[in-house]
Amino acid sequence: MSQAAAAAYGKSPIPQLPASAFSALGGLTYASPSRPSGYSLPSFFPSPRIGISWAPAAFHNKTVFRGGFGIFNNSIGAFLTGPSTGFSQTTTLVATNDSFVTPYATLRSPYPAGIQTPVGSGGGINSNLGGSIGFFTANITNPYSIRWNFDVQRQIGKDMMLQVGYIGNKQVHAGVSSAISSTPLLPVLSRLPVRDQAAIAALGAVVPNPFAGLLPGTSINGSTVQVSTLLQAFPQFSGVTQSNSNPGWGTFNELSVMFQKRFSKGVQATVNYQHSRQLNSYQNNAGDYRLSYGPTSGDYPDHFVLTGSYELPFGRGRKFLNASRALDLAAGGWILNSIYTWESGGALSWGNVIYYGGALNMQPRNLTQAFDTTRFERGSGNQLGQNYRTFPQMFNNLRSDAANNVDLSMLKNFHITEKIFAQFRFEAFNAFNRTQFAAPNLTPTSAAFGSITSQANTSRQIQIGLKLKF
Repeated sequence: MSQAAAAAYGKSPIPQLPASAFSALGGLTYASPSRPSGYSLPSFFPSPRIGISWAPAAFHNKTVFRGGFGIFNNSIGAFLTGPSTGFSQTTTLVATNDSFVTPYATLRSPYPAGIQTPVGSGGGINSNLGGSIGFFTANITNPYSIRWNFDVQRQIGKDMMLQVGYIGNKQVHAGVSSAISSTPLLPVLSRLPVRDQAAIAALGAVVPNPFAGLLPGTSINGSTVQVSTLLQAFPQFSGVTQSNSNPGWGTFNELSVMFQKRFSKGVQATVNYQHSRQLNSYQNNAGDYRLSYGPTSGDYPDHFVLTGSYELPFGRGRKFLNASRALDLAAGGWILNSIYTWESGGALSWGNVIYYGGALNMQPRNLTQAFDTTRFERGSGNQLGQNYRTFPQMFNNLRSDAANNVDLSMLKNFHITEKIFAQFRFEAFNAFNRTQFAAPNLTPTSAAFGSITSQANTSRQIQIGLKLKF
């Protein structure tokens, strides 16, 4: 097939690819008795770890310094999930051959041409010609994380504590799936910041197909083919993806502050604040091994949580209304709880858009116009195509609405007898029914571009429960 395709291409080569450079060689290799595995794994996974804790006497044993360092190997099997079945083949039902004038398939004979059987790997590297294929990276480097932390904890008074700490993590050899068939296209993609119609026309031009008649039943068997298809690596396939190569990396850094008041005199409270950054590598262009680096969908820089619990001082054994059992059943055992959460919104995920510059004036709670849409090209006929993308996927300062939530609960404990205990619970989630808006529409050609049309959180939910223990 490769020789026939090369001969056909030599008769009518395209300007971007000399006949001598055209190649339709290559294909999948399969497991065999001599090579039972499609990939090889490292045999040694060092993961050293060390930790230290020190409470110097000079601080009256009320201050503790802690630190740690470790290397943690990630599970390589998590991203080596191959097919769960063997070879398969689908036989398509052909209802008619003459535009439904007469039936071809009937109940008596639904598949007149017979059932197609899987061909397996009998074709060797010619298996699945014309289709899309994917393969595992043969020699995989084990992914791992380097983590370190340090914190100082100080006791304040009898029942309070302040802790300040830092956590760092670097992910090494993160997995990436790459469309390697697109790699040769990268040099010919347009570098203009606006729509390059000449490049789009050149790569989309229809030319004689050297695979015509050689790959029956596939999308690249016709008499013509686009220039971009011939410029791809392994043009005899409709797409080649290398799975689980791991050139990626990522970092996480966090400063955390926590103040805690342990339960005493009916009051318990905790205040937590974290400021963090999570940055990962990612692929801006299919088949490009030069990875970009920036915020991820899991990057929420600021996180604040305040929790509190207050046991009301009423009832038997309390400061007030310490009277009869009947009064205790009504007024005693009440506990109020609250959780307040504030968290940064997620970074907006942008497509391959044309941005003309200038401030966007982001307003994530403005439903009709969350940002200045005039800064983008909105005409459908002026959008980018066949270009090398340089516009980042996410920005740290362009985020959706922040979480700002209050949960409240009220509990009532009943000691009915020495062995029977009951608890009544009244809980309100998102107690103030505050709406957290979802991300705005980021499709420039949409009439809803820049507007917010959905909600990210749930509305107020109230539940009542009664628990009995005996």
